[in-house]
Amino acid sequence: MIEMDWLIADGSSIKLTADGEVEGLLVVFGSPDQTDLVGDYFDATTDFGRLRTSAIWLNHAMPIKTPSGVIHIDDPIGEAELEITDTGVIVRGLLDAKYRYLAQIAPELGWSSGTAAHLVRRVAKSATATHIVRWPLGLDASITPTPAEPRTMIKSLTSLTQPSARATPARQQVLRVRIV
Repeated sequence: MIEMDWLIADGSSIKLTADGEVEGLLVVFGSPDQTDLVGDYFDATTDFGRLRTSAIWLNHAMPIKTPSGVIHIDDPIGEAELEITDTGVIVRGLLDAKYRYLAQIAPELGWSSGTAAHLVRRVAKSATATHIVRWPLGLDASITPTPAEPRTMIKSLTSLTQPSARATPARQQVLRVRIV
């Protein structure tokens, strides 16, 4: 039997199980006063396109540099369905069996959506906030250690009850995994 830690997003339900099922907020709605780390925000008026499914990727299929090497998975790690709600876009999916170890090795990961840059439309609302008017979904729902929107972070129940579990050594242990 594999001992598995359950993962949740703050204020939300269970987000990752031993069977590889994942769920969370891929996109969190904000406002000019509540933006992501780069000053962008989505809201209920954002056009997300027609697709309601997406491949799940690790870090947008881009390498993750670590002290002990590089992690790079160039193929999707699962499939997901997308649902637009009043708080954002929920992603629900299943990780492929060979990638379910991510649940065991990752103390903190977050969701991040990617799309084709030429289809994105942004409107500046202030000197520090940009409204994303169009962001077609369906190309890239990524699990990443560095999401632009901190509110998409998935946190382990263990890390919430044991503050030391979120310390740097745990993160370094995660990043020592190599994919061959």
